[in-house]
Amino acid sequence: MAEVTKGGFFINFGVSIQSSYYLNPGHYTGIPGYKLGYDFEFGSIFRLAKINDGQMGISLRCTWLSFNYSKFNWDKDVYRAIQIMPIHIGPQFSYALNDMMGVDAFYTIGYNFTDEFASIDDPLQKKDVGENLTYSGISHEIGAAFRFKVFSLGLGYRFGKLRWNTWVYDGHDYSDLIDSSDPKASINNFRITLGFRF
Repeated sequence: MAEVTKGGFFINFGVSIQSSYYLNPGHYTGIPGYKLGYDFEFGSIFRLAKINDGQMGISLRCTWLSFNYSKFNWDKDVYRAIQIMPIHIGPQFSYALNDMMGVDAFYTIGYNFTDEFASIDDPLQKKDVGENLTYSGISHEIGAAFRFKVFSLGLGYRFGKLRWNTWVYDGHDYSDLIDSSDPKASINNFRITLGFRF
């Protein structure tokens, strides 16, 4: 059972379900908002202690990089968001059910950079107008996973609020118009992952 709770390298692929507040600080009515996203991450588990001959393990979980992409349409406008989350770290507790199966529970925290870009159907222009907004800040995740041999099925809830940094519309920078008192943008989402542990 010590093999089940040991450290190692992991890769996870998944989908995420965004909350209605996702990158929508004012939660404006009438905007459909982001619904489904696609997620990829890889990282390492470093076991710090094993308990009861390895049936339980306490580890440091380090996600080296997590990447999330989502999209939605609003009338003729198309919005896309890419989140890049490097180095999220936190504790993990593992419990071996037998020599091949186990469960993990974890919490991580780290930096989050989000780029939202849109193609806007502006009636005053002959072509679509580009809009780009960037956000940054700290995000968190709590989650759990069931593992069988090298495979894992995980559930996680990622949450946090990011600061609005830049705003560019039709090639013009309006970042100086950003009101520092505006509410921060939520990145809360629930995700389901299928992964591999080596």
